[in-house]
Amino acid sequence: MRALRIIDTGLKPARWNVAMTAALVELHSKGGAGDLVRFHRYPPCVLIGATQKAERVADLEHCRRSGIDLVRRITGGGAVYMSPAMLAWDVIVDCRAFGGPLDALTRRICGGIAAGLSRLGVSRHRRRAPILLHGIVAGSPALHQSLASDRPMRRAGRRSAAQG
Repeated sequence: MRALRIIDTGLKPARWNVAMTAALVELHSKGGAGDLVRFHRYPPCVLIGATQKAERVADLEHCRRSGIDLVRRITGGGAVYMSPAMLAWDVIVDCRAFGGPLDALTRRICGGIAAGLSRLGVSRHRRRAPILLHGIVAGSPALHQSLASDRPMRRAGRRSAAQG
């Protein structure tokens, strides 16, 4: 397996994190950055997919009152609530260079990340399909790990079915 560069940008504003992901994907696609994993955290925010309607997936008034930013990702997928207690990562690699199908690549990279996190005491993890941009795995908001795994994930900013 090829070496991956590891970057930890820490806790940054949601718009900064989304812009950084977009910039790294663009830079990587032009050959300006090698394969990498970027760890990062968000203040309380709701990340929505590229094509989602914000008013359908989040309680905009609650977000405004509570100071919860609402930020659109460059990728698709569902809305995700993020907080500083959650560790997020982007995996930005050229799938062709790693060989094999995308699901096998995801298992290898995310398995390594999960193994590293378990050495730090994080025992729970979730696996979902990655996001693929122009043949590059750009990570997945569903791969975010909760470092406060003994507490349920807060769903602030999310509308319930009863709210429509």
